[in-house]
Amino acid sequence: MTTALNRRRKLTPRQFLHNEGELVGYELVDGYLEKKSMSAHSSFLNGRAYKLITEHVDKHKLGWTFDSECSYTCSREFPTQVRKPDVSFIRFGRFAEEVLPEGYITLVPDLVVEVISPNERYLRLKKKLREFIAAGVPLIWVVDSDSRVIQVHRPNQPMRELQEDEIVSGESILPGFAVTVAEFMPRKPN
Repeated sequence: MTTALNRRRKLTPRQFLHNEGELVGYELVDGYLEKKSMSAHSSFLNGRAYKLITEHVDKHKLGWTFDSECSYTCSREFPTQVRKPDVSFIRFGRFAEEVLPEGYITLVPDLVVEVISPNERYLRLKKKLREFIAAGVPLIWVVDSDSRVIQVHRPNQPMRELQEDEIVSGESILPGFAVTVAEFMPRKPN
């Protein structure tokens, strides 16, 4: 990383975008670079969630699915944040003429999936979830493989925790999506 991108130097979202190639795996939080550390385990879970969602989205022609390097600046309350959800989805009809933007996405995603990483600090994740909820994300899933549960967050509703044998529903956001929590998790050896 160049000296211009010192982690202790405050950046604007524009500066972050300008240096995007050097900032793979980083988010911009309160103007400072924050590393998104991801273990092999977390990477597997991200890939699993992305695959399950993308297969459904593509089959039913619902919209766009993005991986963990897609950047969002969609919060009026937190305009200097550049967030990268582990998986996100935006339904068709929200991008002008269905053309993806260069740079950040300024639309609020319809679905955000966050995977709890072994190295992730709970307070950082909690802050990120608050920002997504404040921005108006209607559905957030938090995948916790240690507990083998998925937390479901919606604005103005209590968090719901789904156990391994329960169904994760896409509700009106991903119509027809319904898989067990276990399908998001690593397979247990026989």
